[in-house]
Amino acid sequence: MSGSADAGMLAYGQRLGIDWKHPQFIMAIGTIRYRSFTGRFRYTDTDLLLYAIGNISGELPLESMTVTTFIDPNGGFVCVANYQPSLSLKGMESFERYLRTLTDKVGAYLGIEVYLSYGSPVKDLASLRQQYKKLKEWNRSSYYDGPVFGHMPPYDAKPWTSDVWNAVSAEWEQLRRSFKDHDEPSVDALLKQIQQKAAELRLEPEEWKLRSSQWIRVLELDDNRNSDNAFHECLVRTVRLEDTMHLVRTKIGELFVTKTPPVDRKPKIQQIERFLSEHLSENLSLVDVAHHLYLNPSYLSRYFKLETGMNFTDFLHRFKMKLACQMLKGKQENIETISIKLGYADRTYFSKIFKKYVGVSPKDYR
Repeated sequence: MSGSADAGMLAYGQRLGIDWKHPQFIMAIGTIRYRSFTGRFRYTDTDLLLYAIGNISGELPLESMTVTTFIDPNGGFVCVANYQPSLSLKGMESFERYLRTLTDKVGAYLGIEVYLSYGSPVKDLASLRQQYKKLKEWNRSSYYDGPVFGHMPPYDAKPWTSDVWNAVSAEWEQLRRSFKDHDEPSVDALLKQIQQKAAELRLEPEEWKLRSSQWIRVLELDDNRNSDNAFHECLVRTVRLEDTMHLVRTKIGELFVTKTPPVDRKPKIQQIERFLSEHLSENLSLVDVAHHLYLNPSYLSRYFKLETGMNFTDFLHRFKMKLACQMLKGKQENIETISIKLGYADRTYFSKIFKKYVGVSPKDYR
């Protein structure tokens, strides 16, 4: 993909054990179908599963062609067939049979499904590079209505709606309130509305997935949870709307199961939050809070871990990032002013902390 000279690339491949001797190539790109993944594997297992798919691919019988499977750094895998065209070998048919066998074996051995899209035969590495880009673009264009398995047809890219925030922000804000109120039926109904609206408007897939990840991070922040980064990586790797929404529903369901009722807030934690609210612009430490409450700092540290599941620094950042989200919704104050008001003298550091807990920069969130 780097555009290196074909001869040098083929020679390098030979040193790695990839010997493409023939003039004809066909490529397929595959991704995990995440709705078959949840409940069976952890989000951190994705790379291991892709490695297993590569091993399964390498063990399949071949019909007079070489198939090499690579792991895509962006998630997914790539199969490249190399063969000598002849009257007896119909490359497309043989490669399609190979891919169908691969999907069957992945289902049998790993218990998951995959999406597979493949192109037409090409005659050199430069054309193979172009086919990879076209397959990626077609996969993206198929986000709302694409097949699980199929040959890439000629297509015209349809326009996307790029203003994702304004398209569904009202529904997401309502969902956030329903989540806080423990109103599961309302959350389910809103998720259906959001999915339907996304499909009708054809929201730009990459922006839509990033926004969905951001909104889930805000729910995690509201509920004092650590963000599951492996989940968010899987979410932005989904290639179909049904998979994106399946992961969103699954994660919100997990948050509901372990959600702490809002009334169950310890008086001492409430006291700490009031103190933090009164000293937002100060760079408070655990010792400062302990002195205010006339407590031993070591005891307070253990108390924080026991009652909240996090250390004081994590608790403080989460507390302030929730306020930052509220402040950023207004247009009266710039980001630097908000940063200073929350006790972060360095705006760059504030942006780094905000992105850690919310998933995007303050500017992008606004």
